[in-house]
Amino acid sequence: MEENNVKSEEQIREEVKAEIQKEEQIKADVKREMEDQQDNAKKTSKKAIKLIWNIVITLVFIFVAFEAIMGVLNMQRLNEDKEPVWYIDTKIESKDGVKETKYNMGLYVIVKTESNKEKKINLKPFFIN
Repeated sequence: MEENNVKSEEQIREEVKAEIQKEEQIKADVKREMEDQQDNAKKTSKKAIKLIWNIVITLVFIFVAFEAIMGVLNMQRLNEDKEPVWYIDTKIESKDGVKETKYNMGLYVIVKTESNKEKKINLKPFFIN
């Protein structure tokens, strides 16, 4: 009879150990699952940020290209003594018989310099103005 009690106590201990191991395994699985979810959330946010930056960079590139194309077209029109297609504002300065007209286009400035002898047209970035 004592042997049955001893075996049953050993069996109980084995079952308890098995239950504890199962609980630890479940906790580890839950922890791993939570870490995976956090990693997926980080990856998703990184993808979203990368997509937004790609869109912004593309729009900036398109805007700069549009401004450059408009600058070249406006320079051609000025060379033919016509008014530019598009500009924000103009500044006209006269010194010693030299008339300088600046057409501000935002990123670029077209500078048209006219004297009695020659006409000169330059396309400059706004910060060299």
